[in-house]
This record gives sequence, structure tokens and C-alpha cells, in this order.
Amino acid sequence: MMMKTGSKINLTPAQRDEMSRQLRCIDHLASQWRLSSSLSDENIHATLAALAALEGNEIIADDVARLSTAETDTPLSHYLRHGRQAVEDIFSGKERAPIDEARVVSLHTLLVDNIRPRRAIERLWGGNSLLRTTRSVVSDELRSLIEWMLPGNGAERLHPVTAAGIFIYEFLAIHPFSESKSSVAHLLAMQYLCNHGQNWIAEYAPARLLAERIAAYHHAIKCGMENRYTPQEDISEWIVLWTECVYRAAGETSAHTSPALPEVVSAHHRSYLNMRQRRILGFIEKNQPVKVGDIATFLHKESINTIKKDLLRLRQEGYISSEGVLKGTVYYRI
Repeated sequence: MMMKTGSKINLTPAQRDEMSRQLRCIDHLASQWRLSSSLSDENIHATLAALAALEGNEIIADDVARLSTAETDTPLSHYLRHGRQAVEDIFSGKERAPIDEARVVSLHTLLVDNIRPRRAIERLWGGNSLLRTTRSVVSDELRSLIEWMLPGNGAERLHPVTAAGIFIYEFLAIHPFSESKSSVAHLLAMQYLCNHGQNWIAEYAPARLLAERIAAYHHAIKCGMENRYTPQEDISEWIVLWTECVYRAAGETSAHTSPALPEVVSAHHRSYLNMRQRRILGFIEKNQPVKVGDIATFLHKESINTIKKDLLRLRQEGYISSEGVLKGTVYYRI
């Protein structure tokens, strides 16, 4: 089963320009951010409270701080204690495993195992797998989503923020667990962001802002799911909301930095691009991700050095982004 995501996002030109601006600002922060040697307890507690809120459970950060370190093993304290472990592992960089089947199952097991009767946990793949069996299509859908997120597959053609947003929506829509599916989705999305250079979320996680806009969050997810399995399925509202929350979280992180990190140049202050640069930009947008060699083949009359200079300028102006190093570098439109 192939993941089809492009047809589900239909932005207006204004939305696309604004999202591109937000993603450039996020990338600028990521390029400047240096992970602290100590994690922010405030962010950890607030993130856990936000994850609980997204699951429909209200709890304040002070109670999270108390219960996540409590010796008692009530369902709530178990969830918070193990949730804290998961968040700390992700924020500290200790957890860098790819988001594969084993990681999905192990994270869910960490959060809920032994706090519910085993019979209440539905199974999909047998053995110790904890994935539900309500619909046979769930198995193929989840495998497709996990494969899409693995290195070298479809998710890497998108900006990490966009890919993480799609993952959250698809995971919730597939509904692989009867409990804690939202927490698992958002924790894995945070891990994906950290795995792709967005380590600043250790200072201020986007889930905190989503929890502040809980009604908009549920509405955006619901709007997409209303037309699930039809050509009308549209997750634009969700992707716009998600990107905005990540952008605002980046702003909060920047504000906590001394001195504050500046935003990158806005779309309204870009300089003029010549015809060759516009052709490169169009080629990247149509064929992304691309390497320098791909562009050199397309512009066979231009020198490699000229193309590299154009790519550097396009990156500095915020038109494109890149991943990888040296000959492995790939470029994509943002």
C-alpha cells in the first residue's frame, strides 16, 4: 500500500507562502540551536501535561512534577513516570532509533503495559505486538505509514515539520491502539523532529501550544477524518495549525535564548532571482529531492561551481533547504 499524502494538502497561495516563511524561521532556529547539557524540567512537565490534555485528561504541570516521580503505581503515576522517561530520552538525544514497528510497539508498551488487563489490549501482528485488530486494513495502513517514515522513503521528501504533522494525523486516523494513541503519535513526531535536526523542541515542545488550542486541534483532525478513504480527504487545516504551533514554539524557544535568535528574512524581502536560478528552483520543486548532479544534468551548459553558488544563494534566501553532507546532499523546496 502506497502512502498518498500530496492530494490531501491543498493550500491557497497565501497559506503556502506563510507556511514557507514559518518553516524558514524554524530552520533558522534549528541551525543556531545548541542543546543544553541539562534538560528543562519546566518543558518536560508542561509537555507531559499537554500530552495528557490531547488525550482528554486534564492535569496541571505541578501535579505532573509530583506524580511522575511518585513511588505509587497508580495508572496515572505509571503513565506519567514512563511518559517522563520517554520525553527525556527523546529530548536528550538518547532515543535516536528510526520510527519502525519495534519503536511504535515499545513506546506504547512503555506507557500502558501492566496498567490495564492484557485482554484489553488488542493485537494485530501476534506475539507481543499491541496493535488493534478492529479492521484488517489497519495492518496495511500502519505498515505503509511506518515504511513511509523510514530513512530514504517518502517522508524525507518533505520538510520534517510537514512530515511529522502528516504522521500525527495518519496515526490518529489509523487508530492502532485503544488507548494512549495520541501520546504515542506526538512522542514519535517529537522524536522524528529531533532526528531531523529540530532539537530546540527540548526547550519548548509544540504539543504545549496544541493543548492550548484543543478545540481547534480536534476540529482540524476531525475535518480530515470526515472524508477518510475518499478523494475529498483534506488535511490542510491540520497542517496549517500544526505548522503554526511548531513556529510559535520556535518563537518561544528563541525568546528564552539569551540573546534571542533572530528570524530569517521574510518572503517579502527576497532579492531578485535570475532566469537560471528560477529554472533551478522550478526543477527542484518538480523533482525533489535532487542532488547537484541532477541539476547539472538538467543545466548541462552550466558549470558545477555556478550551480553550487546558485544553490547557496537559494538556501540563504530561504527558497530551498537541504539535508546530508558532501556528495550525499539533497535539496528540496520549502
